[in-house]
Amino acid sequence: VGGTMAAQYTSTHRESVDGLVIWASYPANSADISNTNLPAASIYGTLDPRANPASVKERADLLPPTTVYTAIEGGDHHQFGSYLIDPEEDLAVISRADQQDQIIQATLNLLEKVDQSAP
Repeated sequence: VGGTMAAQYTSTHRESVDGLVIWASYPANSADISNTNLPAASIYGTLDPRANPASVKERADLLPPTTVYTAIEGGDHHQFGSYLIDPEEDLAVISRADQQDQIIQATLNLLEKVDQSAP
């Protein structure tokens, strides 16, 4: 829900947003920002049952064409945070630390682009 709402906010408040990073989510159909040059990144785990390669690809047309997609191989949804889950939803085959290192690096890459595009 966080990434979906961030994309929605961005689509209705474009003038106040300098960049968009979506973690383990995708934009709602009503959040089309594809016609902008906004620096954007979509970061997701390949084993996430919700925001996975297929679901992210389905909504890629709603994001700017220059969006950087980072697929974390072996990552899942719960490792984007640090909370307890049902053991049946523990699908990751990489460590939480490894997944979060990749998330942080992809986010920092986007922030660097935002900084470079700032007036």
